[in-house]
Amino acid sequence: MKVFSTNGMKATLIAAALPFWGFFGHRLINEMAVYTLPPPLIGFYKAHIDYIRLHAVDPDKRRYAVAGEAERHFMDLDHWGKAPFADLPRDWQGAYWMHAEWRWSTSAGDTLWGVYDPKSRLLRWKVDSTRYDSLSIDPACVRSQFFAARSEGFAEQPVILGCLDTLWQERDWGTLTLRDTFSKHGVLPYHLLHSYRQLIRAFESGDVDRILRQSADLGHYIGDAHVPLHTTKNYNGQLSGQDGIHAFWESRLPELFAGQDYHFVVGRAEPIEGDPADYFWQIVMDSHGMVDSVLSEEAKLSASWPEDQQYCFEKRGSARLLVPCEAYSRAYHQSLNGQVGRRMRAAIKSLAAVWLSAWTAAGKPELTAFAAGSKISETDSLSLQDYEHLPRKQQH
Repeated sequence: MKVFSTNGMKATLIAAALPFWGFFGHRLINEMAVYTLPPPLIGFYKAHIDYIRLHAVDPDKRRYAVAGEAERHFMDLDHWGKAPFADLPRDWQGAYWMHAEWRWSTSAGDTLWGVYDPKSRLLRWKVDSTRYDSLSIDPACVRSQFFAARSEGFAEQPVILGCLDTLWQERDWGTLTLRDTFSKHGVLPYHLLHSYRQLIRAFESGDVDRILRQSADLGHYIGDAHVPLHTTKNYNGQLSGQDGIHAFWESRLPELFAGQDYHFVVGRAEPIEGDPADYFWQIVMDSHGMVDSVLSEEAKLSASWPEDQQYCFEKRGSARLLVPCEAYSRAYHQSLNGQVGRRMRAAIKSLAAVWLSAWTAAGKPELTAFAAGSKISETDSLSLQDYEHLPRKQQH
């Protein structure tokens, strides 16, 4: 059977058929993580397992409607050079400031551009090819002014800052503005830490609905962090002529083989050891280390496999959709030696560790009274169909 040979057509049809990690994959990760928990956590989460499973996909639904959501699902590590990415501070505010656009509009009408040094906390201004001037700023002031101004998402418009030293203010040297040029390349590991802290606060507050929302959302972001293609700017093979590989790896393979070749027995949950920030970064770095194999194995397979046997039409409901053929998918699955299943198991284990660690960090609050205390609706999630018509700017 002759199938469409245009990569763009393939990518479009596959993306329409297969949501990323697949709803199946995200929901499976959230559900299986529950069964690894120790008492009393397992009793609490099992009482709400339908919610935890169903709402595993909420962040994907929000990403097309909520400003700033899309960037939370990925991190283009290779945009920042090569591992270990020395120019990428692990502190999220330090990373923003280091890579932000700092602009000084002088009273004389000139514009100078600054670079923030997170170690010295100085802005350095290039005066000529060999000489820099420096300006001290108040980090607490920048935090309050810049981050407060971008509470609704990642601000593309510059924010005027008043965080200047006394000498600057006395001499009326002009206006300093800051624009976020960092976040568009993804903030996944930073957001994982933020979400983890939010879950700790939810446990501390005893707010069941908040605990459930944060737990389900964390499952989604943890799942995304275990996908190699969420860590590269070549996230859909668009830079290597492999358009559509994201859904192939993340959705088609689990759809076909999760019930056959993957197993999800990962043992009992264990708490995070050490700094949670390091833990989240290690997940993303491990995923990034697999990018080459994800791409190279599919490229070798595609070159050796008859083109008209790579993509087939399958009936889904009343529609016929173009997806990777089952035989071609099995060959890719075998060439990866079970990589997708391993990453799913790792995601299950990591998610359980995060839930357990957040509860422990909150002081192990009593959960018996929580189990039946939720008023949250299983149907309060945004409807995916409401957002299917919106453009997908980021396919990470």
